[in-house]
Amino acid sequence: MKKVTLLLFVFIGSLAFGQKINDSKANKLENNNVVFKKTKELVESKSFKFVAQWKRPGTGTRETMGNILNYIIVKDESIRCQLQLYNFKSLSDPENTEDIYYEGDISKYDVDIDEKKNTINVSYFIKFRANILKVDMLIRANGYTKVTLAPRDNTILMTYYGNIE
Repeated sequence: MKKVTLLLFVFIGSLAFGQKINDSKANKLENNNVVFKKTKELVESKSFKFVAQWKRPGTGTRETMGNILNYIIVKDESIRCQLQLYNFKSLSDPENTEDIYYEGDISKYDVDIDEKKNTINVSYFIKFRANILKVDMLIRANGYTKVTLAPRDNTILMTYYGNIE
């Protein structure tokens, strides 16, 4: 009798615990969808700011950006950005290793929204010195963003990690 009571107790407890896990998964999914909807509206408005907290040069290791302000501000059809580069040598002037300071127009602005994965891909081109750089932004549902800069030959120049707001 004790074994039957114990088995019944374990069985009922596992059902209740399983239901609690399913409820928390449903709540998490619902919250994730709400956050993704807000992020999607922000990107579609073409009025958002990316703040970089980490950087990773081409094939190097990820490093913190420290207290240096690194950002990309997208506003309608224009962009303003200040990004710290890491040993970047200009294709036209190899001695020049300045950071990117850019303010101007965006060309070929493209947004691709993947509802199943809750991700947004934004890509556009900017002119930096004598180079055309492709900027790819992979934005997750919670706003966590990976930004990749690449020259026209598609070799990765620098990757930044941060959030949009």
